[in-house]
Formats: sequence, structure tokens, C-alpha cells
Amino acid sequence: MRKNKKKNPEQTPTLPAVIKETSVTTAGRMMDSFIGALHRIPYRLKVTRQDKILMFETIDSESGYLSFPYWSFVVTSCGIATLGLIINSPAVIIGAMLVSPLMAPITGLGLGIALNDIYLGIKSLLTIVISVIIAVLTSAFITVITSAHQATPEILARTNPTLLDLFIALFCGIVAGFSSVRSKGKVVLGSVAPGAAIGVALMPPLCVIGFGLGFPFNPEMMWGGFLLFLTNLFAIILTTSLFYFFIYKRIDISKILEEAKSDRKEENLFSLLESSDTYRTFTSLKPSRRRFLYPTFLILIISYPLITSLLFLRDTETVRLHINNFMNSIEGASVLRGAERLNFTREGVSGTIIFSANKINAQELENKLNENIQKNYKDYTSRISLVRVAGESDLQSIKPAELTFDTNQNTLFDAVRDKHASDLVKRAFELIHLRFPEEAGILLDVNILYNANGMESIIVEYAGNELSDESRTLLSSTLKNSLIALQGDFTRLELKRISGLAVNHGCKKNSNPEDSLEALFEALSKLQGNEFINLDLQIHDEIQSRAEEMIKTMKMEKRIKMAKNKPGCFLRYTYRNHVNIPD
Repeated sequence: MRKNKKKNPEQTPTLPAVIKETSVTTAGRMMDSFIGALHRIPYRLKVTRQDKILMFETIDSESGYLSFPYWSFVVTSCGIATLGLIINSPAVIIGAMLVSPLMAPITGLGLGIALNDIYLGIKSLLTIVISVIIAVLTSAFITVITSAHQATPEILARTNPTLLDLFIALFCGIVAGFSSVRSKGKVVLGSVAPGAAIGVALMPPLCVIGFGLGFPFNPEMMWGGFLLFLTNLFAIILTTSLFYFFIYKRIDISKILEEAKSDRKEENLFSLLESSDTYRTFTSLKPSRRRFLYPTFLILIISYPLITSLLFLRDTETVRLHINNFMNSIEGASVLRGAERLNFTREGVSGTIIFSANKINAQELENKLNENIQKNYKDYTSRISLVRVAGESDLQSIKPAELTFDTNQNTLFDAVRDKHASDLVKRAFELIHLRFPEEAGILLDVNILYNANGMESIIVEYAGNELSDESRTLLSSTLKNSLIALQGDFTRLELKRISGLAVNHGCKKNSNPEDSLEALFEALSKLQGNEFINLDLQIHDEIQSRAEEMIKTMKMEKRIKMAKNKPGCFLRYTYRNHVNIPD
């Protein structure tokens, strides 16, 4: 008779232990599968031994610090990027990214780490350091000679990198590695190299450092640009070094380095290092995989400010949304310039919000908004100024869009507070009037469409002959450049021909005199809004008394020169520029 053996409880694994052991085993298998897939990269890409040698020779030669074409491209790409940042042109900045040669020494440093090639690493690092110094000084010089003192949106966009920029750089580093791979002598993914260069954007951050170094000196801007450059640099070094490690895993690296040594003896830097005992000691050491920890450690160091920047952006958007909701809750208020233009820092928010409303105490509302923000966000200061420029009933006589011509907050606040909106309207009209050529006709009106972000488009109305497409384009460009001088941030300018200089109305037999009076009212309204034009006027006897009463009511007597009416039309008038009407 068989006896049942009692199981030892200590030898029977519990369910949690089984699950834990299974999880560890599964994770280990997944890691082994992932590493195995990385080892198969050369076979997937069909990279031969000769291809690897050719890749090494190409990267080694392109990382040279004595290459005249390399330094020429550093200076020219830096000049293009700096000017693109100053004029706020993304297209120009992208062009600078495409011609920037900084990716070559950075991938050279990654390859040097992967192969434990100390000379390639030192040569590439030296090239990177000198490139950074030259780029920053070149950008600072251009900033000084161009007297560019105002940071554009393209510059500001590169002064606050976040953890997202690190992830972008990591992916672009992988692309940079793949773009150098050769298969049967040909670059298999060379077409993606420009995309990688644009994605990491190595040169623009250096130009931002130079801009901050130029007048006026701005350490905060310099640090933001430098942090973005370091983010891109460390991420590319880490990803390319790991990528090249697996590419060259199953090849005798020592033979490649021995073959390269004969060619390097002609380089002064190599001869200088070869004479150093320290260099010979390092090259004689056995390669260790701990070398990959250095770029990883550097990335961990810069991750802290990148994470804090990401949290700052999140908090900024939260406060911005809170302010917008507060302003939208005000009954009868229309925000002309909202939270999008405020200055946000880690300590608080400041700036000016401009709104249009009737019978609202701006000072009381301002205090309420600031107290509300500081109550909801502890240790956060709020110094927002609220300016009520006009009520809805005033918008016919005051164009609220002109309030956004000068986007400098201090200047804008002073102008609105001390001179009121009509002064800015006058400035705009005077500037456009001075730039409007007599050959094109006479400027009648300027209508500006706006939204909460500021000016959206400008419509310039004029009386005169039809312009050719070439003349219209030239005139639009001239007027737009003049308005940009006032720091306007509109996106479109449109020229609209209202009529010729001379206008006849009510000339047909069945014409309605009321229509002619309405046309006269529109012409007089143009005069009310534009002090630079006058009218030569002829009125039919049938509507003369009513027309004269209208002119008197609108106080236009001194702006109109009356003449006897010719038969056939109820109304004839001609626009005139800068004509003195006698009392």
C-alpha cells in the first residue's frame, strides 16, 4: 500500500512567488529579444565589412577640425540662422539647418565612443567646442551690427526647452545614425539626413546664445539656448554611439583602427597625442561598456531643468486658461488683447489686458482678477493691468484694432492710458498717408480686423485708378513694411479700390435721390475718419437743402468746396488731398 508523502510547505512556491518569477522571466526574455533584434540590424540592412570600413573612413574624415569647407559652412549657416531668427522667418532658419555641418563631428563623437576610438572622440569633441565658440561669436557680432534688440517669437521659442525636446533629439539621433549606414557601398537612407538636421536644429540654439550675448546682454536667454543645444548634443551622442556599437559588434575593430593609424600620422593633433603618456595609457586599456554611461549621465543631469520647464509650461497654460475664463465671464466685455500677450514666469504673471466694455470699473476689476489668481495659485504673484479702451457705442468712431500696433506692453499701456486710442489711430493714418503714393490715388480709410491675439488683417481703402498686379504687390509690401515699423503683428494687408477720384451718382433717368443722399453720407463719413482728404462737391437742386443740412450736422463745411451742379446727375464729387478750404 502506497503512502502519500506530505509536501513540505517550504518547498511549495506560493502563487505570488510564481507570478513574480514568471514576470521576471518574461521581462528577461523580452530584453533578450530586444537586444537580439539590435544585433541583427547589420544583417537586416545588409551591411558588409567593406561598408563598415567605408562608413568609418567617411565619418572620420568629416569630423576633421582643419577642413576649410567645414568652417565656411559653420560661419555661413550661423549667419543665415541668426538673420532668420532676427527677421522671424522659419523658412530662412530651416535653410540654415540644412547647410549646418555640426551633425558630422557629433556623429563622429558617437562613433568614437562606440568603437572606443579615443582619437576620433577627442578630434570630434575639439571640433564641436571650436564650432560652438565660432557660432556664438558670429551670431553676437551680427546681432550687434544689425542693432537687433527685440527678441522675435522664433528666438523666444528656443529659450525654454522641455523634456519633449529631449525625446525629439533622441529620435533624430537614431535617424542620424541610420542616414550614415551604407549597404554595398551606397547610403541606404541618405534622403532622411536633411530631415534629421531640421529635427534637431543644432545651429539655431547657438545663434540664440549669440543673440543673448549681443546688446543687450541677456543671461536667461543664453542659458535657454545653451540648454537646448546640450539637449540635442547629448541625445544624439547617446543614440548614435549605441547604434554604431551594434553596427560594428561582430567585426574586429582593432584592425580598422590600426589601418586608420597610418593615415592619421599626417595629422598634427594625432602626432601630439601620440607623444603623450596619458594618451598611450588610455588607448592601451581594455574597452569597457561603462563608456556609454557618460552620455547617459549627462542626459540625466539636464533632464531636471527640462522637466521643470515642461511643468512650467503646464502651469502657465493652466493660469492662462483661468484668466481667459475670468475675462469671458464678464458680461458685456470684449477682450481685445488677452492672456496670450502676458508675461509668465515661475514666480508670477504680469502684463496688460485690453478690453472694451461699458460702465465697468477697470481698477476694481483689475484688483479682483489679481486677488483671484493669487488665491487659487499659492506663492504666485499677479501684476496684471486691465485697460478699458472704449465701450461698444464708441467703436464706430474709434478703431480698437489700432490698439495693437505697438505690442510692447509698457509702451502700449502708456499710450492707451495717457493718450487714449485716438492717438494711435492718428499715428497709423499719418504713417500710411506718408507712404501712400499720389500716383496710386488718395487714401480713404484703414480698416483693421482683429481677434483676441491681436491684429489679423489690414484693409486699406483708396480712391484712384485700378493698379496692375505688379504695382499692387509693390504698394502692399511698402505699406506692410511701414506698419511693421510700429511693431504690428498682422498677417495680411489688402488694397481695396472703392472708386475713382471723381464719382458721379444718380445719373440715370430712374435714379432715386435717396440713394444719392446715402452715397453722400458715406463720402462724408470717410472725411470724418480721415483728416487728410477733402471734397469738391456738386449737388442737384432737388437734394441740395437736405445735403447742406447733412454737411452742417456732420460739421464738414470747411472740408467741402461747393460748385454749381451740372445737369444729368444728382451728385458729383471729387476727392482732393491736402487742400486748404478758405473760411
